[in-house]
Amino acid sequence: MLAVPAAWNASTLRVDGIQLHCYQLGQGEPLLLLHGIGANARTWGRAAEAFARRRRAIAPDARGHGQSDRPASGYRDLDYLADVEALVPQLSDQPLDIAGHSLGGRIAAELAARRPDLVRRLVLEEAVGAPATPRPPAQEAQMREGARIWLDRLRAAPRDAVLAQTRQRQPGWSEQECAAFVDGQREFSMAIYGEGSLGYFWDWRPVVARIQCPTLVILGDRSAAGFPASIADETVIDEVRRAMPRAGIVQVRGAGHMVHLDRPEDFVAAVESFLG
Repeated sequence: MLAVPAAWNASTLRVDGIQLHCYQLGQGEPLLLLHGIGANARTWGRAAEAFARRRRAIAPDARGHGQSDRPASGYRDLDYLADVEALVPQLSDQPLDIAGHSLGGRIAAELAARRPDLVRRLVLEEAVGAPATPRPPAQEAQMREGARIWLDRLRAAPRDAVLAQTRQRQPGWSEQECAAFVDGQREFSMAIYGEGSLGYFWDWRPVVARIQCPTLVILGDRSAAGFPASIADETVIDEVRRAMPRAGIVQVRGAGHMVHLDRPEDFVAAVESFLG
């Protein structure tokens, strides 16, 4: 594992009976960064460091991820939501600006809908737009088993070999980001696939309909179909516009699901323009 840059100040916060590991960078108004499934706080990489030039970037490892506790159970969306709901008041006595990627975006959206007193402004990166139709239970189980098999193979392979493959596949990512991504995939709790939502079929529409705070949606134009959306299909953008008529929508060219890693400068520029 590469050493974490000194600017990434680590701390531990206790929420709902577990310890959450958290990094903070910079000074000023706080921006809470919530990562996606199988990632960790360090995968915010250059984006977090760029935000820290103007504000205090706060990036926790979600339960079961990174250096946070890994309980045997408690990986439903409601469990993640309870963690963030308890975390926000420890970070600020005012509503926070929150940016969430994928799973982190789902949780941030749920928080904004349920607890508007905790969320000032919201950024949803690759968190909305997917079809909301659930798969049959047998197909869902097959998907979970496929994910487990893939992860077992990834974790059985030497870390250096996986890291080399990641560098080759993601030449635009930094060395720190590649290492963080690989470590995140190799380390997160497999219990997530036992009870947690894989997120592919989250019904986001009724949730976003209740969001009142200013919201920015960021999507990559090369995101894989259904994960969360085939953004090349303009009907997906239209559906997001209909569901969130007051939200800003930014489509980042040349970015896949990991917009903040694929195009960090464009991602940061969009968020900073929104936050002002």
